[in-house]
Amino acid sequence: RKVPKDIFKKEFQDELIWLTYKKLPEDKQTELLVKLDDPEVLKDYKVRLNKELTEALKLKGETQALKQISLYTSMGTVCRLLAQAREAKKWHKDALRKVEHVTNKEPYYALAYQNLGLTYDLQGKFHESIPHYKKSLEIKLKLLGENHKDILFLYNKIGNAFGKKGEYNEALSYLTKSLEGYIKLVGHKHPSVAGCYSDLSNVHLAMGNYEKAKDYTTFSLAIRFKVYGESPAIVPCYNDFAKIYAAQNNYTQASEYYLKVIGIYERSYGLEHPILGLGYCNLGIATKHLGELEQAHDYFQKALELQKAGYGLEHHHVAITLENIGILYKDQGNYTEALSHYEQSLEMR
Repeated sequence: RKVPKDIFKKEFQDELIWLTYKKLPEDKQTELLVKLDDPEVLKDYKVRLNKELTEALKLKGETQALKQISLYTSMGTVCRLLAQAREAKKWHKDALRKVEHVTNKEPYYALAYQNLGLTYDLQGKFHESIPHYKKSLEIKLKLLGENHKDILFLYNKIGNAFGKKGEYNEALSYLTKSLEGYIKLVGHKHPSVAGCYSDLSNVHLAMGNYEKAKDYTTFSLAIRFKVYGESPAIVPCYNDFAKIYAAQNNYTQASEYYLKVIGIYERSYGLEHPILGLGYCNLGIATKHLGELEQAHDYFQKALELQKAGYGLEHHHVAITLENIGILYKDQGNYTEALSHYEQSLEMR
């Protein structure tokens, strides 16, 4: 078939990435999937992986088990990145069960427990994610020792989960371990260190320590900007500044940072990418607090359109936006519309 040059180029690139993906070890496969960050590509990978699963049934014994663990893990990761948490959990549990059929069990147990932790995190079930992370950590400490990036990653995840649960002392303890470990491993100016500063900022924000939160966000932004420049990599810092100002009821300043986020995303991904939806939703929240309810409604609707078109109707970002529209209607005294949007949001949780 004859296809336009630009379409052929994209199809060729997608096929090349897929072939590269298949040759990578499991930890590198996950890194590649995260970097793709494209719902359409990830949906295509689900189809391809299902075909591979059918082929894996032709294998025998431990070879089959190892192939199935790899494919179940990949399917779970793809589903998690698509925010399909229930399906992701099912695949990661299938991988965990298959570990019984291989000789060298411990690395696969560690990976499965970690992936289940990440999936429970996605669902906001931090009481479930923490014990799974700790099981993975216990195994990996035996296999890798303390000074390894996988250990520091788990300290970080456990710390963030404790922070979301409101157990701030535990959160700060694990996040500080992660920060100190990364500084020893990669130096003071690495993006991993910037990520730790952002996480510490979020905990201090939750504790009401606004100046400390600003300081950590400033440290993080300085590293990210030096490494990446004005790109989506600095967006987390702008979002963090916005949250800090919003917590202090300075919604004008918060709005300015959310507009910066939207500008970066538009220049990087175009005007129709669903990632813009979260920026518009956050801007809508800040605008609502400024009393500009009609403008806030427009921002929420823009967010909803982008998210539905890009992610589908069951994505958790769609649920968040619907909930915020419901809150706006409640504030306007339109309780019928408020209830309708709350119900739609709950159906997706």
